Amino acid sequence: MAQRHAHTTALTVLAALVACEQAHAAPAGKELVPSRAAVLGEFRDNPLLDAVPADTVYAFASFKPVPVDVIRGLVRTFGPIWRRSFQDYMARTGDAANGRIFLDLIGALDVRRLEQSGVAVGARFVIYGVGEYPFVRIELSNGDRVFELIQTIARRIHEPIPPPIVRGSRRYWMSDAPDGTLFAAIAPKELILGMAPRATLDANLAVLLGEQRPPRTLTTAQFRDLARRDGFTGQGVGFVDLTRIPEVAVDAVGKNPACRSAFKAVIQHAPRLAFGLEDLTLRRLAFGFVIELAPDALAVVRGLSTTLAGYERLVNANAAFAIALAFNLDHGRTILSRAAAPLREFGERCSEEDLVAGAQQLAAIASKPLPPFLAGPRGGFFALTRFKLASGKQIDPSSIEGFGTLQLDRTAPLLQYAASQSGFDLQPDRKVHALPPTFHVRGHVAASDTTIAFGLGGNSAATASQLLDAPAAPAPLILVQFDYRRAGTLIPKDAPTSDDVRAAVAALGVMSVQLLADERGLVVWSSLGLR
Repeated sequence: MAQRHAHTTALTVLAALVACEQAHAAPAGKELVPSRAAVLGEFRDNPLLDAVPADTVYAFASFKPVPVDVIRGLVRTFGPIWRRSFQDYMARTGDAANGRIFLDLIGALDVRRLEQSGVAVGARFVIYGVGEYPFVRIELSNGDRVFELIQTIARRIHEPIPPPIVRGSRRYWMSDAPDGTLFAAIAPKELILGMAPRATLDANLAVLLGEQRPPRTLTTAQFRDLARRDGFTGQGVGFVDLTRIPEVAVDAVGKNPACRSAFKAVIQHAPRLAFGLEDLTLRRLAFGFVIELAPDALAVVRGLSTTLAGYERLVNANAAFAIALAFNLDHGRTILSRAAAPLREFGERCSEEDLVAGAQQLAAIASKPLPPFLAGPRGGFFALTRFKLASGKQIDPSSIEGFGTLQLDRTAPLLQYAASQSGFDLQPDRKVHALPPTFHVRGHVAASDTTIAFGLGGNSAATASQLLDAPAAPAPLILVQFDYRRAGTLIPKDAPTSDDVRAAVAALGVMSVQLLADERGLVVWSSLGLR
C-alpha cells in the first residue's frame, strides 16, 4: 500500500510542476536526436483485446511479433550469461540438480519445438488492469499442448503442480498469497496470469477466462491512433489514464474525499501517460514515454525549451559519454515556486507531512536567488570522445579528448569570480588560452560574451575557437549518451563476475536518453544499440 501511495504522490508532484504558469513560445526547428519512429509499420489486430474492458485504467499491448532473428540474437548473446547466473542462484538455494534439469529443458525448446508445444513464437499480448490489479494475456497456438509442456517440466524438476479447476475447455488455478490471490488460466488460444483479491477474481472470473466479453472493450484502432501520434509501432504501445487513479486507489487518495479532490485538481493538468516501442531489430531497441499535458500546462513546459550553440557537433561526435542540459532556468524557478502551493495543499489534505515539508523546501529553493556570478544560465554540454587506461585500471589524463560549453546570458561575472578563486584570468574576448597545469589534462579554453568553450586533447585550441562560432540549434531539456562498448574497457580484469559483465557490455552499443518538451507534452525517448 505504501508503494502505491508513493507512486500516486510522484504523479501529483509531476503534474504540479507543469501546471503553474501561462504560455511561452517554444523555439522551432528539427530535433537533432529523433524522438519518434519514422513510420507506423505493420499493425495487425490483437484479438486478446476482446477481453479487456474499455474502462481499464492502464493497458499495454503488442500488435506484431518480436522478430525471430532478434529473439535468437538475444538468446545467443545473453543466454550463456543468464544460464550461469541461474545456476549460481540454484546452487546457493541447494537445488543445483533441478536447476540443471530446468535449464536443459528450456535450452531444448527452440523455435520449432516451442511451436509444437503450443507456444506461439509470434505471440501478441496485452497487459491491463482490472481495477488496480494487473493481468496479462498471452497468445497461444494450442492451450492443451502448453498444459502438457508445463506438466512435463514440473515432473522433470520434481515440482508437481496442483490439479487445475476445469470449466469447459479452460483450466485455471487460484493460490492465496500474502498480498492477494495468484491467478493462472490456460484457454484454447491464450494464457492468462494475474493477481487480485479473491473477491475480485470471483466477480470477474467469466471475463478473465474468456467465456464472456466485457460490455465495451478496447480496440486495435485506439492503440493504432496513439502509436501514430506518438511515433510508436505495433511492437508495443500503451497508456495510463492518470485522471482515473482516484477511482481505483486503495490508499488515502481513494478513501479520503479531500485528498481525492486535491489529487484530481492537480492531475487534470497531466491527464494521461502514453508509452511504446519502435520496431525491435538486431541492432537497436528504442522506446519512449509521453506525459500528455493539458493546454495550460503544455504552454508552461514548452517555455522551458531553449537552444544550445554547438549542440549539433555534440550529437555527431560519436562520444564515449555525452551530456547536455538546455532549459530556461529562470522560467523553471518560477514553475517550482508556483508548484509549491498545490503540492503543499495536496500534502495537507492527504495528511502527508513529508510532502508538506518538501513543498516548503521547494518554495524556499525557488525563491532563493542564484549566485550573482551566474547571470542567466541557459545550459551547456560535455562530450568525452577518447581516453586510454593507465596501469590497466585508471584513465590516463593525458589521453583524454573531448569538448564542452557553458552558456549564459553574460559570462563576464562568472569569469571574474573564477579568476578571483583560481588566478586564471579568462576574458570574454574570444582569445584561446591553454588550460593551467592544475587541470591535469591537455586542453584550451576561450570565452565570448555568452559562451565559455573548451577543448581537450589534440587540436583542442581549434575546437574551443570553433565552438564559440557554432550556430545555435534546438536541443532537448536533457540528453545523456553512453557508449557501453568503450565503457567496458574500464572494468578491471580481476573484478568479481567481470567476464560476464564484460560480455554483456560488449553486446551493447550506444545508449541515448533525452527529455524534451514538444506539442504533446513532456517526452522521454531512449534508444540502445545492440551488437
